[in-house]
Amino acid sequence: MYRLLGGAVVAHCILLLGMFDVYFKSPIIAQLPLVANDYRTPASRLVLFIGDGLRSDHFYNVSYVPFLKDKIESGASSWGVSHTRVPTESRPGTVAIASGVYEDPSAVFKGWQHNPVPVDSFFNRCKYSFAWGSPDIVHLFSRQSTNVFSHSYNDTDQRFDAQVSLDLNLWVLNEFKTFVQNCKGNVSCNRMLHDEKVSFFFHFIGIDMSGHKSKPFSESYVNNIALVDSIIRNITTIFAEIFPDDKTVFLFTSDHGMTDWGSHGAAWGSGVNHLRCPKKIHPNTWNVSADCMRNVSQADIAVLMSTLLGVEIPTNCMGSLPTSYLGFDDRTTLSAAVLNANQLIVLYRHLEDVIKRQVIELFFFPNTFKIERSNLLQRELLRVDDFYNIAGTDHKSRMMIVLDLIEELKHGIGYYQNYFQRFLLFLLSASFVGLIATISGKIYDHTVTSSCATKKIRDHRIIFPIRNLEISYLDRNFLVILLLVSLLYLLQSLPWLFYVYIVLPVILWWKAADYLWTISLSSLMRSIARPSIAVWLALLVGGVELMVTSFFHRWVLSIGMAAFSIYPFAFPRSAIRWKFARILWSGSSLLLAVFPLLPTVGVSKQTALVVISGLVWLLIAALALSIDRTSKNDFFFTLTRMQMFLIVSAICNVIYIDSCYSRGIGLTDVGQFISWALLLADLLVCMLFLADEPRTRVFSVSLALGVPFLMLSVSFESLFLPILTIFMVSWFLLETSLQTFGSEMRKGFFFLFLIIFSFFGIGNIDSINSFDINWVRCFTQVFSPFTMTALIILKTVIPFLLVSCFLRLIVLETKADPTVILLFALVLCEAMGLQFLFAVRNTGSWLEIGTSISHYVIMEVSAFCLVILYTLSGFIVKKPRSKQQQF
Repeated sequence: MYRLLGGAVVAHCILLLGMFDVYFKSPIIAQLPLVANDYRTPASRLVLFIGDGLRSDHFYNVSYVPFLKDKIESGASSWGVSHTRVPTESRPGTVAIASGVYEDPSAVFKGWQHNPVPVDSFFNRCKYSFAWGSPDIVHLFSRQSTNVFSHSYNDTDQRFDAQVSLDLNLWVLNEFKTFVQNCKGNVSCNRMLHDEKVSFFFHFIGIDMSGHKSKPFSESYVNNIALVDSIIRNITTIFAEIFPDDKTVFLFTSDHGMTDWGSHGAAWGSGVNHLRCPKKIHPNTWNVSADCMRNVSQADIAVLMSTLLGVEIPTNCMGSLPTSYLGFDDRTTLSAAVLNANQLIVLYRHLEDVIKRQVIELFFFPNTFKIERSNLLQRELLRVDDFYNIAGTDHKSRMMIVLDLIEELKHGIGYYQNYFQRFLLFLLSASFVGLIATISGKIYDHTVTSSCATKKIRDHRIIFPIRNLEISYLDRNFLVILLLVSLLYLLQSLPWLFYVYIVLPVILWWKAADYLWTISLSSLMRSIARPSIAVWLALLVGGVELMVTSFFHRWVLSIGMAAFSIYPFAFPRSAIRWKFARILWSGSSLLLAVFPLLPTVGVSKQTALVVISGLVWLLIAALALSIDRTSKNDFFFTLTRMQMFLIVSAICNVIYIDSCYSRGIGLTDVGQFISWALLLADLLVCMLFLADEPRTRVFSVSLALGVPFLMLSVSFESLFLPILTIFMVSWFLLETSLQTFGSEMRKGFFFLFLIIFSFFGIGNIDSINSFDINWVRCFTQVFSPFTMTALIILKTVIPFLLVSCFLRLIVLETKADPTVILLFALVLCEAMGLQFLFAVRNTGSWLEIGTSISHYVIMEVSAFCLVILYTLSGFIVKKPRSKQQQF
């Protein structure tokens, strides 16, 4: 059993890594040659402003940004929306803007705040670059560069407070003023400032911080936007005073939105095309037309900045030149587009050569270009004169040819980046099916086939024994297959992980065939053909598809939970010992069915609901004491009273902390100390005063889980856990009454369904991805990713642990087979994971891509969680040493 679970865990690690190799290969290639810039541009310096977390609908508002509004309405700038990709976080968003490279999946395993992968950027290409802002952002490109000079405040200064967010934005302005003043008396610094091809980067974190803390429609968020607009006005005035040569180009954008699909921005200054749009979008908005918007992809900004300043394009950049933003003459614009194409040619040919070296000639299928002028790509590099030599073309036609070549090159780069996608997808699919077959064979072997029969069948298929090693016909055939695939791998130069992906399905199917060999096909078919089994399988398939659909539509879980409400009435009244269990089950299941229908948590705090949930916990504890009063169990009475005191303390602390926030004080040291003290005391009480009797132990664990869940809740989700506890109690009462009707498979299905329901009951994929600082308001207000993530994971896992403990208690009381229950739940996980593997997307909006990844990762992690939680709950719910205490 443990060998099988260990093997399943290893297989899931491989399958999880495999998804990234299939869909998200690292886009970064080191030491690619640069393509030299052979044209001149009017700009000598470029200023980049990033409003971190600024929404496009707030940017294009009638009153928030008067300075930038004037730049657009007067026709002095080009403007539009830059579309982001997953993940919409500050670090990958800034990397995409500066380098033209979207998030490297390998970065997940290498770091959090700092840029873990060295990548060429626009700032590296400039002669000198100066940056001011958040330490997590401005140091991304300065650590490995000698020409990038960054200035930042301390990490600890980033506190989620309304005034602090404003102060951090003002810090950028004040530090820049100080820098300029110091440079006036420093010859070297002054010379660097007035040199050619110099960039300045200003990062404003306050908008993002106020958006997370107070939400995008709050006064704090709007005040930060207005302040940033005012700061930009001041900085542009300073630049006009220092550099009166009119050779400065300004670009304002955002690294990501705030629960929106795009970021936003404008560009003005030297070399930027001026757009005059007198037609209004709407009478109450700006005096410009939506037709004048010049939308781009976020990676295009790196190409735009490089072009405007006349520096080389970053080597791994996947952006396309947005020519509508350029105010160059025709030949310079064409030269800039050719440079963009040449940079992509270098990247394309490198990838093509890598694939050629990796595979044997039989398995190499080259990319074919499908456009009319693709013969131009046969040259080592394109030349501007090549396009002037094309007969019968004007400037517009030449630009269309170059831009078509750029898109074709990007398609070819994508082809080679995903060259092994179908092959790897086949291997992972075969591994999934093999794992399902292996676990199913183990379940059948464990429940149906006797050990004597298994040994007898194995003895008949042994070819010859070598000491303790027995070689069978089956083993011989799979050994031949293993040798063949190993030989094919050795003949090529594929990554070592590919060998793991190739061997994994062979091993899994080897083990599956080993189990299936012992099963009589006729007896298996007779079992499946039984009407009761056929009905059960149909219901099971429907249940699995319902759980899969719930990842896309939460409300589907409400249908499943509502259907659960009639479950007890499928059994004779005489079969249920606890008569009130039916009402308890039906009532609690209908209440739980409401939660997936509610909106995602995170819009606003509702302290009253959190307080009510605490009162429900106290009511549950009081009823337990009332039921137990006849047993005169002093231990249970004392333990429950202690936990009730902790719950009351948690309620009072939540009220106190929320009142401090409402008064603008924020999290006080007293409130923070009490929160952490309650969390520690709750854990100590649960560990040091663990009861002997399993029922008492599970009940005390349930109350203990309620304390941290209460302090991590902000709204109606706080009521979820106490109602779930009532539901689990009713399930326990029903299962102990229906022992003769018991089924390990039924319990396994309920187990997985309740785990998934618990995940979506307190939110959904979007609410987990869209972090809300209010969730951890009782514990911290300083930006600390690891602490915040740990607390959110704790909140998410608490319902899972509750379900696992009650299931273990049911297994103990009904004497069910715990191995079969866990294995059957794992089979359902594999079936769902296989479907989500084919649903992963690497194109589309950031929401579509991120959600598809989340679905697959959640199912793979769920398999780990099931094993860990099931094992952990097994230690919590031990066999009783005495029967003195009652539930």
